[in-house]
Amino acid sequence: MIVDKRKKRISFPSLMVLLLLVNSGVLIRSLRVDKRLESSHSVHVSRETSNIQDFLSHAPIIIRNNTALASTAISGTGAANDPYIISGWNITSSPTHGIYITGTTQYFRVENCWITHSMKHGIFIDNVALNTTNLVNNICYSNAGGGISIRYSKYTTITNNTCYNNYLAGITLNESSSSSTLTNNICNNNGYGITIFTSPYPILVNNTCNTNGNGIYLYYSTSATLNINTCNKNDECGITLENSAGSTLTNNTCNENVECGVTLEQCGGSTLTNNTCNSNENGIYGYRISYSTLTNNICCENDGGGMTLEQSRDPTLTNNTCNNNNDYGIALEYSDGSALTNNSCNTNGNGIALSNSNSTTLANNTCNHNSDCGVILDISNYSTLVNNSCNENANYGIILDHSGFSSLLTNLCHGNRNGISILNSGFSSLNKNQLNNNIQSGITVKNSISAVVINNLFFNDGLDVSQSSKKELLSYKVINNKVNGLRLGYFENLSDSAITQTSYGPYGQLILINCNRTLVKDQNCSNTFIGIALYYCHTIQVVNSRCDNNQNEGIDISNSSSSTLTDNICNSNGNSGIHGYGSSSSIMVNNTCNSNGQDGIIFHDSNALIISSNICTNNNQNGLSLVSSSFSNLTNNICNYNDQYGIRLDFSHNLTISGNTLNYNGAGDIYYNNSTTITLDPTKNPTGSNLSLSPVFMRFFLLLVIGLLFFLVKKRQTSV
Repeated sequence: MIVDKRKKRISFPSLMVLLLLVNSGVLIRSLRVDKRLESSHSVHVSRETSNIQDFLSHAPIIIRNNTALASTAISGTGAANDPYIISGWNITSSPTHGIYITGTTQYFRVENCWITHSMKHGIFIDNVALNTTNLVNNICYSNAGGGISIRYSKYTTITNNTCYNNYLAGITLNESSSSSTLTNNICNNNGYGITIFTSPYPILVNNTCNTNGNGIYLYYSTSATLNINTCNKNDECGITLENSAGSTLTNNTCNENVECGVTLEQCGGSTLTNNTCNSNENGIYGYRISYSTLTNNICCENDGGGMTLEQSRDPTLTNNTCNNNNDYGIALEYSDGSALTNNSCNTNGNGIALSNSNSTTLANNTCNHNSDCGVILDISNYSTLVNNSCNENANYGIILDHSGFSSLLTNLCHGNRNGISILNSGFSSLNKNQLNNNIQSGITVKNSISAVVINNLFFNDGLDVSQSSKKELLSYKVINNKVNGLRLGYFENLSDSAITQTSYGPYGQLILINCNRTLVKDQNCSNTFIGIALYYCHTIQVVNSRCDNNQNEGIDISNSSSSTLTDNICNSNGNSGIHGYGSSSSIMVNNTCNSNGQDGIIFHDSNALIISSNICTNNNQNGLSLVSSSFSNLTNNICNYNDQYGIRLDFSHNLTISGNTLNYNGAGDIYYNNSTTITLDPTKNPTGSNLSLSPVFMRFFLLLVIGLLFFLVKKRQTSV
């Protein structure tokens, strides 16, 4: 299985251009501002009471040292408790930056300025002393560079600023590390909302970054803290972190972004808690975020998946809600050692999907009502699934494919097409699982050598091992399971025995493998997968048993020669009443096989059969069918009211059909397809009303009649 996803990244050329522009602080004069810079744009954001009339017009401010800072400030002494104040200016259409400050060592605050249509940045702070910069309540919009840009300036505080319609980013920090703080800023409709490059320990709280290219973007900025930010309706992602390990994202809202709500790449050891990522292409996407923790996040109604992790070793996903996503709730690929606990993944394409992720633990997850499967593990060995609920999924509740040495314990699978399926997953164990009312099988085991099925409870479904080889069947350990309150009998290598009410007791489902000269009598194996199954057996008698309302066949005989079925009732099964394959010299006498989903009795590749005195009526296909089964006798059977044919013969030769009652079948009473040397006594089929022949047989028959007539005419002419 390959997890379907879309993983989009900012292109390397675009990132390099952005870094170059930010680092230089310069844009070439020939740059033409994007249409978003025009005042006619429909999006306009301002602080509650601000308008341009409240600001005094001022020329661009350029400060290169402490002296220029002191002379430009309207108040203050430059001390920590009395910073220089630059405030109240309207700076419009600057040919460079609106405000540019560099080379200072004293404290200053830029506040309540209105800066627009600069050809570079609105405010650019470059290489000033640490912890001296405070930017508050400024409005920077429609600038050809960014709104606010900080470079080589540590411990900067940026609060309550509004930056919109800027060509690059609303706010940028570049190599401005050591806990710079961005709080309550509004950065909408920019190239990027907020960008932070090579600036460890940034703190971003309660910022709004909507309708940008990306909402918040961090690059090589480790140990970042993002809390209560809103990043909606951005053209790419709401929040993106690259190479920013050890970051913490809490209570952020990232909805309706074109790509991902939150994207983390190469961000190991990060923590994501209580984030909401709905109605994006993908909710949360992580690439190489090993040892990260994702808890209490909500990722719903995304076009792709709720959460996707790739190449992320030992992540922990707990209490996340990932519902109503088109593709999957949670998907992990190449992520060994993952732990998924108490997650809700309902009404998705697939609930939880793991690929190439070994030693994974899934516990107490809920995966219901998905349009395909509840839980899928593909090439994910040594996994443990405990106490998960996977109900009413359209296909499988839980499926493991090529995921050997796995353990499934106390899972509940109710109302799926198939409950639990173990395919190509040898040495796996299924213990104490509950399988209820699954449409086909409760548990399917196929191509999984030495699988263990123990202490499971089935209700209105059962165990399917019908597609396993003889070697696999004999390697399975099937012990102490119950079907509809009765034991599931799994007998291997039994000889000269009797399975009756008194000897072994009643069974809810019976499976015999490689057994010889054994009698099965007086059993009621109904409302399971296959009532009674004989695989690779010889000389088995099934007598006076009832196998009704099973999802597949009532009785299945596969590679079991010389079997005898007498006086059994096999009605209303999903497929056929009695099905045989590769079971020559078998005898079917006096069985009742009515109202089955396919045929009453059907045999494939089985010669020398005796099928006599059976009642096969009201079946959805045929009463009796033989496929590639020759040298057989069909006598004295009653095959009425079947939707297709009373008797159908395909590629079957040297048959004797005699004394059968064939009435009121939908397509005809007898149908021959590539079947020759049929001995049919019409006098012993008095109620038969139609003879249906295949086109090939009809052409052959017509040519035979024409040839006979031609011969008779020639003979008459010769005699005259």
